[in-house]
Amino acid sequence: MSSNKVHPIPDCPARDPCISTVESDFRKSERYDTSTISTFSDDEELPPLARKKGISAKMTFVNYLKGMVGAGCLSLPLVFKEAGLWAGLVLIIFCGFLNNYCMLQLVHCSQYLSRKKGDTCLDYGSVASEACSNSFNWIRPHKNLARIMVNSAIAVFQLGICIIYYIFVAVHIQEIVEQYWSPGLSKYTYMLIILIPFILINFSRNLKIITVISLVGNVIMMVSLAFIYQYLIQQPHQLDSLPWIGNFDGIMMAAGSIMYTFEGQAIVLPLENNLKHPEKMIGSFGVLSLGTATIALVYASCGFLGYVTYGKNVKGSITLNLPEQP
Repeated sequence: MSSNKVHPIPDCPARDPCISTVESDFRKSERYDTSTISTFSDDEELPPLARKKGISAKMTFVNYLKGMVGAGCLSLPLVFKEAGLWAGLVLIIFCGFLNNYCMLQLVHCSQYLSRKKGDTCLDYGSVASEACSNSFNWIRPHKNLARIMVNSAIAVFQLGICIIYYIFVAVHIQEIVEQYWSPGLSKYTYMLIILIPFILINFSRNLKIITVISLVGNVIMMVSLAFIYQYLIQQPHQLDSLPWIGNFDGIMMAAGSIMYTFEGQAIVLPLENNLKHPEKMIGSFGVLSLGTATIALVYASCGFLGYVTYGKNVKGSITLNLPEQP
């Protein structure tokens, strides 16, 4: 009868204390610094944005056009006067391309950070905060400061733009009223009259209702531009006598005015956040690209026709050059 012998298990060799220390430090670094390993290569692994509710791409396009095209369009003939005929045309195309590129990058970053956070949408302040949270270690504690700075900058930016539009509407309503009737009211009285309608319109937070208002505004704007274009085309042009390129100071002033006309960047993320299919906001034929191309075409035609019609006599707004009587 054979006996079963129990063989003792050999002792494991002692671990090198240096190796143990390195492994311990590596585990600690994994525990606290895994968020630093963040690249755009994992974008494909993130879940796509999915929204159950939202507006269509066509509604977004209508709102985008209304938000971008405004009073600055009528001052573009003066921009051509400062920059020169062909230099002004090139500046509008370049600024339109630059704005479109920056807005596309903004939407790309917003969608990437939204998928990474697991949220469906981010506003401007949240994008700044999340960007800091996924950045270098020394930037992360300042994410709340970044949110405050971005939101404050947008508030001041929008305040200045809305003031210009508010005065523009009041002055033109005054001119229309006094064309048929002379009540003797001042410009400030008209500002008080339109204050209540402006407040009521801004109370609306439903983009479907805002789309209807924007559509009406776009129709009125296009009809007005059509009348202006019709008059400008019928007038004699002075194409050969106009300078092609202005001086450096004039080009710089023109560039600033053109950048002002492309002032709708603050509406990009709110529109994208309410779009049912966010992927339609970007791309070569997305809302941003098609909308910016359309806007650049309107701007270039308005500035070009106004300048070749009135030349050096062009005023701050093309409406000031138009005759008072039809």
